Amino acid sequence: MIIQLLDHHHRKIQFVFWLTIAAVVGLSLWPNAFYSVSVHYSDKVGHLLAYFTLGVLLVFGWRLRTMRATLIALVLLFVLGGAIELIQGLPMIKRTTSALDLLANSMGAMLGLLSGAWVRGR
Repeated sequence: MIIQLLDHHHRKIQFVFWLTIAAVVGLSLWPNAFYSVSVHYSDKVGHLLAYFTLGVLLVFGWRLRTMRATLIALVLLFVLGGAIELIQGLPMIKRTTSALDLLANSMGAMLGLLSGAWVRGR
């Protein structure tokens, strides 16, 4: 029943996906001076959760049903995370690149896509 409801509202889920993309990109490129991290590596949890959310939203927003579609979604989220990390390395952005951030992004995307696929019953 929940899957049918989510399928019925897939366009709304797509809209939420794009809002989430905008938030992830905006927060990823915002200068570091506006926040501080008190727990070492706590930002990695944020990266993982953000990309987990994107993965789940992709599964339900685009009603991903095949392994091929899911793998393409994983590659796209990996490219997004990689592009953001590269942009963060530009001097005018005033951020730093991090392989651990990219790893957390990728793990979150994979877990989100797998969780969404599991809920869909694939």
